[in-house]
Amino acid sequence: MTKAKQILKRPVLLLLLRLGKLFKRLFDKSFDGKNIRNILIFQLGGIGDVLMVFPVFEALSKAYPDARITSLTEHGSDLFKLMQGRNSKCVHLRMDFNKGYLYKLSQIVKLRRHSYDLIIVPSRGDGLIECSIIAFLIGAPYRVGFTARGAGFLHTNKIEFREDAYIVEQNLNLLRCIGIEADSSKISLKVPEEDMVFAEGLLQKHVSDGEMLVIIHPWSKNHSEFKSWPLGNYIGLSRIILNSYKSKIFLMGSRSERESSGRFAEKLRHNGLIDLTGETSLLQTAALIQRAALFIGNDSSLLHVANALNVPSIGIFGATSSRQLLSPGNNSTPIFNRNVPCRPCYVHQPLFRYVCKYDYECLKTISVEEVMELVREKLNSSYKEQDQNRKISVFH
Repeated sequence: MTKAKQILKRPVLLLLLRLGKLFKRLFDKSFDGKNIRNILIFQLGGIGDVLMVFPVFEALSKAYPDARITSLTEHGSDLFKLMQGRNSKCVHLRMDFNKGYLYKLSQIVKLRRHSYDLIIVPSRGDGLIECSIIAFLIGAPYRVGFTARGAGFLHTNKIEFREDAYIVEQNLNLLRCIGIEADSSKISLKVPEEDMVFAEGLLQKHVSDGEMLVIIHPWSKNHSEFKSWPLGNYIGLSRIILNSYKSKIFLMGSRSERESSGRFAEKLRHNGLIDLTGETSLLQTAALIQRAALFIGNDSSLLHVANALNVPSIGIFGATSSRQLLSPGNNSTPIFNRNVPCRPCYVHQPLFRYVCKYDYECLKTISVEEVMELVREKLNSSYKEQDQNRKISVFH
């Protein structure tokens, strides 16, 4: 959302929040799940947001095996090929939430014709107010979602969004609040075989025997100033890794980051860096991440992919909360500055003001050496694992 749109929308949204606090129970309704045949799930936001709804899909598929389940998403079908145990009855409808009101109204009219019995809306932050309105206008008898500071009052069944809890678990709590069992918050991904074959080909071309693959993704798309560790720090970190370990670094990103990646490679000037920015699809990138000894990145889409694949990862966090975003018990380790009392400030609350009074000190004060300490822990552990595997191989 542009700053101009934020300014124009803000008074209306503030009014809706006040109304929500006054009428927070107006649309409440007891859930009767006997005749649920047609379900719509909102899967909006970035790639990480969509991945965190995958367990909701799985739980609903088990609870309603004969139901038609549709996701409303801004992403193409490739992303959903990662979903393990994907229900063949699942349908994905694309909707561009960046377009204007006339477009959105036309999409709402089309969606009303589907006569959904149940809508699940795990939207939060900026999208909580607008998505609850859209779900209300689509007109399902049951609309399940979050409420926060007055937002979400149009839902028939709702729970308070928490700023200190893992989002996948909170998404599943939406189902639990209407009596649907949801046992596991694990995001189960399966990379298609053809993409694993592609990754193997790139590894054979660029990574020699005995070298470890480190993937670095130093970008972040939405509100990147709150999430992105300085690029110069990533360059310095890469130089230390390549000079300290027998390794190759794959620099990953989208086509829009090609110019920045070119500057990265030019400043690093090391033949151990392979710049693949804009050269691979999401699924091919996921396959490469699955083969990596270590992934390093900001709070971004690929960190969430690495976390879901349980690949050893280091997530560098500024204004956002690793407690909300990283799966407890997975192989991902967050690093953040504990001495900045205002962080985390960007915790998916409605109407967050995207302004930092402290010049993003939470990110800028994380040193290269702090991150490198974690890198050593992860890579030394990977070396030991490789040695152990070689010994087992020789023994057999």
